[in-house]
Amino acid sequence: MDTIPDSSSKCFGFTHAKASNPLVSKLLLIVNLSHKDKVLETFGMTILEGMYFGLPAIVPTQGGVEELVENGVNGYKIDYTELEKIAEVIGEISSNVELWEKLSQGACQKANDFSRDRFNKRLEEVLVSA
Repeated sequence: MDTIPDSSSKCFGFTHAKASNPLVSKLLLIVNLSHKDKVLETFGMTILEGMYFGLPAIVPTQGGVEELVENGVNGYKIDYTELEKIAEVIGEISSNVELWEKLSQGACQKANDFSRDRFNKRLEEVLVSA
């Protein structure tokens, strides 16, 4: 089986990530197992940061983090109580290079929605239209 490609900064064409944080290149995906009845994140900054490096995500089915993930596009939404399902999906992603590549590309695209250039462009549009 082919191996999952090095994930160090595959988004936005940057090459500095591996040098600045070699741990990133060893990551397969990012997982958030927040207990939705005790902690409800309003925005998933750690998930978005992982997506910046092309990491697919597994997130809970409620809260701000779930808004960043589209099932089968850039990760999966799975309730934290479904541990067998989480393990199954992790196994599937880790053994299927094509699936990981697809999810990784989707993660990059989602991260791009929050890029500095995108933010500046939106801000300029708001200011011009005011």
